[in-house]
Amino acid sequence: MLPERGCVSVTITMYSRPASECQQCWSTEKRFAHYKIPVKKVLLDGKTDQDIVKYGYTSAPVVVVTDDSGEVVDHWSMFRESKIAAYKGA
Repeated sequence: MLPERGCVSVTITMYSRPASECQQCWSTEKRFAHYKIPVKKVLLDGKTDQDIVKYGYTSAPVVVVTDDSGEVVDHWSMFRESKIAAYKGA
């Protein structure tokens, strides 16, 4: 859980493949770590693949940001430096 961002706390979940199989996953995970942003990591498998499809994505990683009520407030796929940086210091 991140500290408050404005009036809302957020939780960031990253759905990914093992870093050895996915350069984009590795880059995304390392960038979050660089900014010291806590992330809940979920490895994709047959069951969790459906979790990303509901957001319209078929490629890993998929990052989903939810607020305290569980409402999705942001999501994206692939390595997105600007999206990750937006949560730096949040």
